[in-house]
Amino acid sequence: MEQKLAENYARRFDIYIDESGNQGRGLGDYFTIAFFSGEHEQIKKACRTMRKSSLRIKTKYPTKYKKFDEVKAGNLDINDRKLVLKQILKADGVSIDYITVYKPQLKDSMYEHKHISYNYYCKFVLKKIFSRLSPSSMDDVYMHLDNRTFKVKSGNTFQDFMFEFIKIVNGWDCTLNIEYLESQSSYGVQCADFISNGINYYYLTGNTALVMIMKPKIKSFEHFPFQSFVIPENSY
Repeated sequence: MEQKLAENYARRFDIYIDESGNQGRGLGDYFTIAFFSGEHEQIKKACRTMRKSSLRIKTKYPTKYKKFDEVKAGNLDINDRKLVLKQILKADGVSIDYITVYKPQLKDSMYEHKHISYNYYCKFVLKKIFSRLSPSSMDDVYMHLDNRTFKVKSGNTFQDFMFEFIKIVNGWDCTLNIEYLESQSSYGVQCADFISNGINYYYLTGNTALVMIMKPKIKSFEHFPFQSFVIPENSY
C-alpha cells in the first residue's frame, strides 16, 4: 500500500524567475535573469524564511514600509541584502542558475524584439537546470514569474515557447505549469528578486560581497554574447 502511494505521489519541482537591470538600452551595461529552483518542500522553506526576513526589514524601517508593502532588494543597502540572502539560502536542496547579458555588444534586433530575446536567454539556463534532473525525477514542474515582467512581453509567447522547448524539442516528460504572480504576494518571486539583484550588482560594480554569499548555491551560469562578454576584474 505504501509503495502504491509513493508511486502515485506527484513529485513537484519549482522554478522562480526574476530579472535585474534594464533589458532595453541604457541604465546599466548588464541585465540578469536568475532562476531559483528546487523541490517543492525545499523551496517552501526558503519562502517561509523570506517572509520572516521581510517582516524583520519592515520592523527595522517602520516609517518606510506599510504592512503589505513588498521589500525589494533594490531599495535596501548592501548590509540588509546580505542578511536576507544568507537567511533564504540556508535551505537545503535549492539552486541558483542565471544568465547575464552584456548589453553594449547586443545586436539591434535583441532590443527590438525583447520578448523573443527574453525567451532566447531563458532557454540556455533551463537546459542546464533540466539536465540535472533525471527524466523520471519530477512529474510536475512549476515556473513562477513576476507578472509585471510580462506587461511589456507576451505571456502567451513565453508559455508557448517553454512548452515547445521543454516538452517537444528536449522531450522532457513532465507536466509544465507556468504561473504569473504578483511579486508583492509571492515570497518565492521575492527570493528570486534578491538573487537576481545580487548577481547583477556584481557585474555592474565588480563588488563580490553579495555573489559570494550565493556562490555555494550557484549551479550554472551563462554570459551573453558568449564571445564578447566583458567580465568584471574581480571574479568570484
